[in-house]
Amino acid sequence: MKSYRAATAGQSDAGADQANGAVERYLSYLSVVRGYSAQTVRAYRGDLARYLEYLVDAGVPVARATPRQVRGFVGQLTRAGLSAASVNRAVSSVRGFYRFLEGTPAAPAANPAQGQRGLKTGKRLPGFLFAGEAQKLMETGRVPTGATDATAATAAPDTFWVQRDVLLLEFLYGSGCRVSEAVGLDVADLEPDEGRARVLGKGNKERVVFFGAECGALLQQYLPLRADRVRSWSASSSAPARVARHALFLNRRGGRLSDRGARRVITAAAAAAGIDKRVTPHSLRHSFATHLLDAGANVRVVQELLGHASISTTQVYTHTSLARLREVHRGAHPRALADTRDAPGDQ
Repeated sequence: MKSYRAATAGQSDAGADQANGAVERYLSYLSVVRGYSAQTVRAYRGDLARYLEYLVDAGVPVARATPRQVRGFVGQLTRAGLSAASVNRAVSSVRGFYRFLEGTPAAPAANPAQGQRGLKTGKRLPGFLFAGEAQKLMETGRVPTGATDATAATAAPDTFWVQRDVLLLEFLYGSGCRVSEAVGLDVADLEPDEGRARVLGKGNKERVVFFGAECGALLQQYLPLRADRVRSWSASSSAPARVARHALFLNRRGGRLSDRGARRVITAAAAAAGIDKRVTPHSLRHSFATHLLDAGANVRVVQELLGHASISTTQVYTHTSLARLREVHRGAHPRALADTRDAPGDQ
Protein backbone atom coordinates (compact mmCIF):
# COMPACT_ATOMS: atom_id res chain seq x y z
CA MET A 1 0.00 0.00 0.00
CA LYS A 2 1.24 3.50 -0.78
CA SER A 3 2.23 5.82 2.02
CA TYR A 4 0.03 8.89 2.37
CA ARG A 5 2.87 10.95 0.89
CA ALA A 6 2.99 8.72 -2.17
CA ALA A 7 -0.81 8.78 -2.36
CA THR A 8 -0.82 12.52 -2.95
CA ALA A 9 1.90 12.46 -5.57
CA GLY A 10 -0.58 13.11 -8.38
CA GLN A 11 -1.86 16.33 -6.86
CA SER A 12 -0.22 19.74 -7.16
CA ASP A 13 2.76 20.25 -4.89
CA ALA A 14 0.83 22.77 -2.82
CA GLY A 15 -2.16 20.44 -2.43
CA ALA A 16 0.04 17.47 -1.59
CA ASP A 17 2.04 19.44 0.97
CA GLN A 18 -1.15 20.72 2.57
CA ALA A 19 -2.61 17.21 2.86
CA ASN A 20 0.66 15.79 4.14
CA GLY A 21 1.02 18.53 6.73
CA ALA A 22 -2.59 18.16 7.88
CA VAL A 23 -2.20 14.42 8.38
CA GLU A 24 1.05 14.88 10.29
CA ARG A 25 -0.52 17.49 12.57
CA TYR A 26 -3.54 15.28 13.19
CA LEU A 27 -1.42 12.24 14.07
CA SER A 28 0.74 14.39 16.34
CA TYR A 29 -2.42 15.71 18.02
CA LEU A 30 -3.65 12.17 18.65
CA SER A 31 -0.33 11.16 20.16
CA VAL A 32 0.56 14.24 22.21
CA VAL A 33 -2.77 15.78 23.16
CA ARG A 34 -5.17 12.85 23.15
CA GLY A 35 -2.60 10.39 24.48
CA TYR A 36 -3.29 7.69 21.91
CA SER A 37 -0.89 4.76 21.94
CA ALA A 38 1.77 4.37 19.25
CA GLN A 39 -0.09 1.30 17.97
CA THR A 40 -3.34 3.24 17.56
CA VAL A 41 -1.57 6.12 15.81
CA ARG A 42 0.03 3.64 13.40
CA ALA A 43 -3.40 2.19 12.65
CA TYR A 44 -4.84 5.65 11.97
CA ARG A 45 -1.87 6.43 9.76
CA GLY A 46 -2.61 3.39 7.65
CA ASP A 47 -6.32 4.24 7.45
CA LEU A 48 -5.60 7.77 6.26
CA ALA A 49 -3.06 6.49 3.74
CA ARG A 50 -5.77 4.30 2.22
CA TYR A 51 -8.24 7.18 2.22
CA LEU A 52 -5.89 9.65 0.54
CA GLU A 53 -4.96 7.02 -2.02
CA TYR A 54 -8.66 6.56 -2.75
CA LEU A 55 -9.15 10.32 -3.17
CA VAL A 56 -6.16 10.55 -5.52
CA ASP A 57 -7.55 7.75 -7.68
CA ALA A 58 -10.94 9.51 -7.69
CA GLY A 59 -9.32 12.86 -8.56
CA VAL A 60 -10.89 14.58 -5.54
CA PRO A 61 -8.88 16.89 -3.23
CA VAL A 62 -9.22 16.45 0.53
CA ALA A 63 -11.06 19.77 0.85
CA ARG A 64 -13.71 18.81 -1.73
CA ALA A 65 -14.59 15.34 -0.48
CA THR A 66 -18.29 14.57 0.04
CA PRO A 67 -20.23 11.75 1.69
CA ARG A 68 -20.20 10.05 -1.71
CA GLN A 69 -16.43 9.63 -1.52
CA VAL A 70 -16.62 8.30 2.01
CA ARG A 71 -19.26 5.74 0.97
CA GLY A 72 -17.06 4.75 -1.96
CA PHE A 73 -14.10 4.38 0.39
CA VAL A 74 -16.11 2.11 2.69
CA GLY A 75 -17.14 0.02 -0.29
CA GLN A 76 -13.55 -0.31 -1.43
CA LEU A 77 -12.43 -1.48 2.02
CA THR A 78 -15.28 -3.98 2.23
CA ARG A 79 -14.47 -5.42 -1.21
CA ALA A 80 -10.84 -5.71 -0.13
CA GLY A 81 -11.95 -8.10 2.60
CA LEU A 82 -11.36 -5.93 5.66
CA SER A 83 -13.34 -6.87 8.75
CA ALA A 84 -16.25 -4.71 9.85
CA ALA A 85 -14.21 -3.58 12.87
CA SER A 86 -11.34 -2.45 10.63
CA VAL A 87 -13.70 -0.62 8.28
CA ASN A 88 -15.38 1.15 11.20
CA ARG A 89 -12.02 2.20 12.59
CA ALA A 90 -11.06 3.61 9.17
CA VAL A 91 -14.27 5.64 9.06
CA SER A 92 -13.54 6.88 12.57
CA SER A 93 -10.05 7.89 11.44
CA VAL A 94 -11.44 9.89 8.51
CA ARG A 95 -14.22 11.46 10.60
CA GLY A 96 -11.73 12.53 13.27
CA PHE A 97 -9.34 13.88 10.63
CA TYR A 98 -12.01 16.13 9.14
CA ARG A 99 -13.14 17.22 12.58
CA PHE A 100 -9.55 18.22 13.27
CA LEU A 101 -9.50 20.25 10.04
CA GLU A 102 -12.62 22.28 10.87
CA GLY A 103 -12.00 25.99 10.46
CA THR A 104 -8.97 25.53 8.19
CA PRO A 105 -8.74 26.02 4.39
CA ALA A 106 -8.31 22.26 4.00
CA ALA A 107 -11.74 21.52 5.50
CA PRO A 108 -14.84 20.89 3.35
CA ALA A 109 -18.03 22.79 4.08
CA ALA A 110 -19.25 19.82 6.11
CA ASN A 111 -17.56 16.72 7.52
CA PRO A 112 -18.16 14.11 4.76
CA ALA A 113 -17.79 11.20 7.19
CA GLN A 114 -20.11 12.59 9.86
CA GLY A 115 -23.21 10.73 8.71
CA GLN A 116 -21.48 7.50 7.70
CA ARG A 117 -22.92 4.65 9.74
CA GLY A 118 -20.69 1.88 10.94
CA LEU A 119 -20.97 -1.69 9.74
CA LYS A 120 -22.53 -4.21 12.06
CA THR A 121 -20.02 -6.28 14.00
CA GLY A 122 -20.75 -9.54 15.72
CA LYS A 123 -20.21 -9.49 19.47
CA ARG A 124 -17.20 -11.63 20.27
CA LEU A 125 -16.70 -12.75 23.83
CA PRO A 126 -13.18 -12.08 25.07
CA GLY A 127 -10.93 -15.07 25.64
CA PHE A 128 -10.19 -15.91 29.26
CA LEU A 129 -8.79 -18.66 31.46
CA PHE A 130 -10.85 -20.75 33.84
CA ALA A 131 -9.77 -20.36 37.46
CA GLY A 132 -8.00 -23.73 37.41
CA GLU A 133 -6.09 -22.79 34.27
CA ALA A 134 -5.04 -19.46 35.75
CA GLN A 135 -3.83 -21.23 38.88
CA LYS A 136 -1.86 -23.73 36.80
CA LEU A 137 -0.28 -20.88 34.83
CA MET A 138 0.78 -19.07 38.00
CA GLU A 139 2.25 -22.24 39.52
CA THR A 140 4.11 -23.28 36.38
CA GLY A 141 5.88 -19.96 36.26
CA ARG A 142 7.58 -20.77 39.57
CA VAL A 143 9.42 -23.74 38.07
CA PRO A 144 12.54 -22.67 36.16
CA THR A 145 12.02 -24.19 32.72
CA GLY A 146 14.68 -22.14 30.93
CA ALA A 147 14.92 -18.61 29.64
CA THR A 148 11.78 -17.18 28.12
CA ASP A 149 13.36 -14.34 26.18
CA ALA A 150 13.90 -15.20 22.52
CA THR A 151 17.35 -13.61 22.74
CA ALA A 152 18.47 -16.12 25.37
CA ALA A 153 16.45 -19.22 24.58
CA THR A 154 19.48 -21.50 25.04
CA ALA A 155 20.78 -19.86 28.20
CA ALA A 156 20.71 -21.56 31.59
CA PRO A 157 17.95 -20.47 33.93
CA ASP A 158 18.75 -17.29 35.85
CA THR A 159 16.95 -16.60 39.13
CA PHE A 160 16.48 -12.93 38.29
CA TRP A 161 14.74 -13.58 34.96
CA VAL A 162 12.62 -16.38 36.43
CA GLN A 163 11.49 -14.02 39.20
CA ARG A 164 10.75 -11.27 36.70
CA ASP A 165 8.57 -13.58 34.61
CA VAL A 166 6.69 -14.95 37.62
CA LEU A 167 6.07 -11.43 38.93
CA LEU A 168 4.82 -10.28 35.52
CA LEU A 169 2.32 -13.15 35.39
CA GLU A 170 1.05 -12.46 38.90
CA PHE A 171 0.87 -8.71 38.39
CA LEU A 172 -1.09 -8.88 35.13
CA TYR A 173 -3.57 -11.43 36.46
CA GLY A 174 -3.77 -9.94 39.97
CA SER A 175 -4.26 -6.31 38.91
CA GLY A 176 -6.09 -6.56 35.57
CA CYS A 177 -3.64 -4.10 34.02
CA ARG A 178 -3.15 -3.65 30.31
CA VAL A 179 0.27 -4.92 29.27
CA SER A 180 1.32 -1.38 28.30
CA GLU A 181 0.44 -0.19 31.81
CA ALA A 182 2.43 -2.98 33.45
CA VAL A 183 5.63 -2.57 31.43
CA GLY A 184 5.36 1.21 31.86
CA LEU A 185 5.60 0.91 35.65
CA ASP A 186 8.50 2.41 37.57
CA VAL A 187 9.57 1.10 40.95
CA ALA A 188 8.45 4.40 42.46
CA ASP A 189 4.89 3.75 41.26
CA LEU A 190 4.56 0.81 43.66
CA GLU A 191 3.16 0.83 47.18
CA PRO A 192 3.92 -2.79 48.19
CA ASP A 193 2.81 -2.37 51.82
CA GLU A 194 -0.62 -1.20 50.59
CA GLY A 195 -0.83 -3.77 47.80
CA ARG A 196 -1.35 -1.16 45.14
CA ALA A 197 0.33 0.72 42.31
CA ARG A 198 -0.28 3.81 40.17
CA VAL A 199 -0.48 3.10 36.45
CA LEU A 200 -0.85 5.37 33.44
CA GLY A 201 -3.70 4.17 31.24
CA LYS A 202 -5.28 5.22 27.99
CA GLY A 203 -5.42 8.94 27.37
CA ASN A 204 -2.64 9.44 29.95
CA LYS A 205 -5.17 8.88 32.74
CA GLU A 206 -3.64 7.75 36.00
CA ARG A 207 -5.44 5.26 38.20
CA VAL A 208 -4.72 3.02 41.16
CA VAL A 209 -4.69 -0.76 40.74
CA PHE A 210 -4.48 -3.39 43.44
CA PHE A 211 -2.61 -6.66 43.67
CA GLY A 212 -2.82 -9.51 46.13
CA ALA A 213 -0.58 -10.80 48.91
CA GLU A 214 1.00 -13.36 46.59
CA CYS A 215 2.11 -10.65 44.19
CA GLY A 216 3.30 -8.54 47.11
CA ALA A 217 5.48 -11.40 48.37
CA LEU A 218 6.97 -11.83 44.90
CA LEU A 219 7.77 -8.12 44.78
CA GLN A 220 9.68 -8.43 48.05
CA GLN A 221 11.81 -11.16 46.45
CA TYR A 222 12.21 -9.48 43.08
CA LEU A 223 13.10 -5.91 44.05
CA PRO A 224 16.40 -6.78 45.80
CA LEU A 225 17.39 -8.98 42.85
CA ARG A 226 16.54 -6.14 40.48
CA ALA A 227 18.60 -3.65 42.51
CA ASP A 228 21.58 -6.05 42.48
CA ARG A 229 21.26 -6.50 38.73
CA VAL A 230 21.20 -2.75 38.09
CA ARG A 231 24.27 -2.27 40.34
CA SER A 232 26.19 -5.05 38.59
CA TRP A 233 25.37 -3.56 35.20
CA SER A 234 26.52 -0.14 36.35
CA ALA A 235 29.83 -1.51 37.67
CA SER A 236 30.61 -3.69 34.66
CA SER A 237 32.67 -2.50 31.72
CA SER A 238 30.50 -4.64 29.45
CA ALA A 239 27.26 -3.26 30.89
CA PRO A 240 24.39 -2.23 28.60
CA ALA A 241 24.89 1.24 27.17
CA ARG A 242 21.70 2.50 28.75
CA VAL A 243 20.12 0.96 31.83
CA ALA A 244 16.47 1.72 32.62
CA ARG A 245 17.19 2.37 36.29
CA HIS A 246 13.62 3.25 37.21
CA ALA A 247 11.70 0.59 35.24
CA LEU A 248 10.13 -2.22 37.27
CA PHE A 249 10.38 -4.83 34.51
CA LEU A 250 13.78 -4.90 32.78
CA ASN A 251 14.84 -6.70 29.61
CA ARG A 252 18.14 -8.46 29.03
CA ARG A 253 19.64 -5.42 27.33
CA GLY A 254 19.13 -3.31 30.42
CA GLY A 255 16.14 -1.44 29.03
CA ARG A 256 12.46 -1.46 29.89
CA LEU A 257 10.60 -4.66 28.99
CA SER A 258 8.47 -4.04 25.89
CA ASP A 259 4.89 -5.07 25.17
CA ARG A 260 6.21 -7.67 22.74
CA GLY A 261 8.69 -9.00 25.29
CA ALA A 262 5.89 -9.38 27.85
CA ARG A 263 3.79 -11.30 25.33
CA ARG A 264 6.68 -13.71 24.73
CA VAL A 265 6.91 -14.32 28.47
CA ILE A 266 3.18 -15.14 28.70
CA THR A 267 3.25 -17.37 25.62
CA ALA A 268 6.22 -19.35 26.96
CA ALA A 269 4.61 -19.75 30.38
CA ALA A 270 1.32 -20.98 28.87
CA ALA A 271 3.20 -23.53 26.75
CA ALA A 272 5.12 -24.73 29.81
CA ALA A 273 1.81 -25.06 31.69
CA GLY A 274 0.33 -27.18 28.90
CA ILE A 275 -2.61 -24.82 28.40
CA ASP A 276 -4.15 -25.69 25.05
CA LYS A 277 -5.45 -22.26 24.10
CA ARG A 278 -4.01 -18.95 23.00
CA VAL A 279 -2.93 -17.03 26.07
CA THR A 280 -1.91 -13.37 25.87
CA PRO A 281 -1.47 -10.58 28.42
CA HIS A 282 -4.98 -9.43 27.48
CA SER A 283 -6.27 -12.94 28.28
CA LEU A 284 -5.09 -12.38 31.85
CA ARG A 285 -6.90 -9.03 31.94
CA HIS A 286 -10.08 -10.74 30.69
CA SER A 287 -9.61 -13.49 33.27
CA PHE A 288 -9.20 -10.94 36.06
CA ALA A 289 -12.52 -9.29 35.18
CA THR A 290 -14.39 -12.55 34.62
CA HIS A 291 -13.26 -14.11 37.89
CA LEU A 292 -14.19 -11.00 39.87
CA LEU A 293 -17.69 -11.00 38.40
CA ASP A 294 -18.01 -14.75 38.97
CA ALA A 295 -17.27 -14.11 42.64
CA GLY A 296 -20.01 -11.47 42.86
CA ALA A 297 -18.09 -8.22 42.33
CA ASN A 298 -20.15 -5.23 41.22
CA VAL A 299 -19.70 -4.39 37.54
CA ARG A 300 -19.13 -0.72 38.44
CA VAL A 301 -16.25 -1.69 40.70
CA VAL A 302 -14.74 -3.85 37.96
CA GLN A 303 -15.11 -0.91 35.57
CA GLU A 304 -13.03 1.26 37.88
CA LEU A 305 -10.38 -1.41 38.35
CA LEU A 306 -10.03 -1.93 34.60
CA GLY A 307 -9.97 1.78 33.85
CA HIS A 308 -12.86 1.62 31.37
CA ALA A 309 -14.39 4.97 30.46
CA SER A 310 -17.76 3.38 29.67
CA ILE A 311 -19.71 0.77 31.62
CA SER A 312 -20.75 -0.84 28.31
CA THR A 313 -17.13 -1.87 27.74
CA THR A 314 -17.08 -3.70 31.06
CA GLN A 315 -20.48 -5.35 30.59
CA VAL A 316 -19.10 -7.69 27.94
CA TYR A 317 -17.51 -9.59 30.83
CA THR A 318 -20.93 -10.23 32.35
CA HIS A 319 -21.80 -12.06 29.13
CA THR A 320 -18.60 -14.07 29.44
CA SER A 321 -19.46 -14.96 33.00
CA LEU A 322 -23.03 -15.96 32.09
CA ALA A 323 -21.78 -18.06 29.18
CA ARG A 324 -19.45 -19.91 31.54
CA LEU A 325 -22.23 -20.46 34.08
CA ARG A 326 -24.54 -21.84 31.41
CA GLU A 327 -21.81 -24.19 30.22
CA VAL A 328 -21.29 -25.54 33.73
CA HIS A 329 -25.05 -25.87 34.27
CA ARG A 330 -25.64 -27.76 31.03
CA GLY A 331 -22.72 -30.05 31.67
CA ALA A 332 -23.49 -30.92 35.28
CA HIS A 333 -27.17 -30.58 36.19
CA PRO A 334 -29.26 -33.72 35.48
CA ARG A 335 -32.34 -31.75 34.45
CA ALA A 336 -30.28 -29.65 32.05
CA LEU A 337 -28.96 -32.84 30.50
CA ALA A 338 -32.48 -34.21 30.21
CA ASP A 339 -33.73 -30.98 28.63
CA THR A 340 -31.02 -31.17 26.00
CA ARG A 341 -31.66 -34.84 25.24
CA ASP A 342 -35.46 -34.69 25.12
CA ALA A 343 -35.95 -31.30 23.48
CA PRO A 344 -38.91 -31.05 21.03
CA GLY A 345 -37.85 -31.99 17.55
CA ASP A 346 -35.40 -34.64 18.79
CA GLN A 347 -38.13 -37.26 19.07
